[in-house]
Amino acid sequence: MNNNFQKLLEFKTCNYGKDLQNISDKVYDLSLTLLNHITRNVEIFLTYNKTVQFEFDLDDKYLEIEVMENGFNIWGNNLDFFNYGENGIYLEENKLYEVINHIKIFFNGKPNNSILFTGAFNPPTIAHQNVIESSLRRHKLNFDYVIIALSNQKFLDKKQSKIKDETNFAYSEQQRLDMMLEMTYENEKVLIFGIEQGYTYEVLTSVKNKYNIQTLYFAMGSDKLNEIQHWGYHDKLLKEFYFYILIRGNDDLDCVNEKCKNIFIDNNFVLHLAQDSKYQNISATQVRKCIKNNLDYSTLVNKNVENYLKKMVEI
Repeated sequence: MNNNFQKLLEFKTCNYGKDLQNISDKVYDLSLTLLNHITRNVEIFLTYNKTVQFEFDLDDKYLEIEVMENGFNIWGNNLDFFNYGENGIYLEENKLYEVINHIKIFFNGKPNNSILFTGAFNPPTIAHQNVIESSLRRHKLNFDYVIIALSNQKFLDKKQSKIKDETNFAYSEQQRLDMMLEMTYENEKVLIFGIEQGYTYEVLTSVKNKYNIQTLYFAMGSDKLNEIQHWGYHDKLLKEFYFYILIRGNDDLDCVNEKCKNIFIDNNFVLHLAQDSKYQNISATQVRKCIKNNLDYSTLVNKNVENYLKKMVEI
């Protein structure tokens, strides 16, 4: 991998002559960002179009990502999940998380059995990271992936406007997507869907269709059980999906279990017990409060997220 960083620098600085010219600063920066988020072996090449091509091989399959001025073009062969077509798929530069999704699915296979987590993640904390990773350790469920969908800005701004203290600010959709990528790119089993739109049923349907998932669980807190039958399309929601119930606060396990049996069809739910006590009091609100008051929050967020937040302050 270090050799690729050196090669990339040479693509920018060495004189190749008129037939093979150097890449621009934008192509270099975008290629460097991609390279910094790749955990697999990859070969990189300078193209005659003054772009950088990333190539991955696995058995009789290959995946190629061309980094251009403002985005990525992706294509491959013998892939049973992707339908790239003759010209591949183009993703704009702000969709780096989608590019990383393609790489993960290329190596690990398609998400037949997965779980969707939704939320504001304003910002994502180590408590979020812990509950995501602990769900992947549920061996009986054997999830292929955890998939993340983040609240849209309109919903989040409305929610934050009700808070009457210094924590009532919201990071943008792109900032939260970037931070989620920083927190999860090293985990091969986490995909980022993007920003959620519509009712929960519509979001789940979009995720299921996009990844062609056979069994999709929805992670939700036990504190939402009294609301679910009032959600949009709740009848279809309860019929078509499975549920992963996170036990909140002081909720009693037996009581939650009984309530779930009365709500969900054919017992299509599982319960997730309380997190390790060291994560129970960690929240995004706590992080925002520390940031506003110039307090240390390094124990509350992933190191990559901490670095991202600090760079934002510097800018």
